[in-house]
Amino acid sequence: AAIPADLAALAGGQVGRVRIAFTGLAMATVLPRILRTFHARHAGIRLELTESPTSAQLVALQAGEIGCGFFHPDAPTPGIRTRLLLRERNGVLLPAAHPLARPPDAPLRLRDLAATPFVLFPRPHNPGFYDRILAAFASAGVTPRIAEEIWPRANGVGLVRAGLGATFMTPSEAQSLPPEVTFRALGGPAPESRLVLGWKQSAAPDPALAAFLGVAGA
Repeated sequence: AAIPADLAALAGGQVGRVRIAFTGLAMATVLPRILRTFHARHAGIRLELTESPTSAQLVALQAGEIGCGFFHPDAPTPGIRTRLLLRERNGVLLPAAHPLARPPDAPLRLRDLAATPFVLFPRPHNPGFYDRILAAFASAGVTPRIAEEIWPRANGVGLVRAGLGATFMTPSEAQSLPPEVTFRALGGPAPESRLVLGWKQSAAPDPALAAFLGVAGA
């Protein structure tokens, strides 16, 4: 018997639904291009997007609550496959009125920011990156002044715009910034951001998910 057209489309990855979680770094860098290409090729597949911290994404992947996620790994997670999408040293985002916002001849270093309060995120959301931040401060001989720990990412940037502190940012994120802030690259110790696409290992992945992973380069 012939397979109904709707079932054939579902099996062929032409229609369906994929639940995707992402972090602010993903949406500010690689994810818009992937979404644009995917929608052009697979208009019949619905994507459900949710911003979520790394720790929550790993739990959701293991539970099968999302098909894939864009997150920042600490270490390999059993049963989860990943593909590295971005790896960059962070610079700092400063309020435009900060004394060090205007680039001098010498590169900016963390020790120059010893008196500057920083806006970070709750450590449980991404312990690996949080600890790399503290390690960079320690290597620079600086005890960080942490003014706020806030999530999601856009709220931290908002506090920098309000003049309440500095935060870390990759060069790829800093391509389009509001006038109230300035990005400075860092010389010397600086934390590194790593962004991966992750999905649960499966012998026969859902066709819609497989289509998305194919566009994303997994």
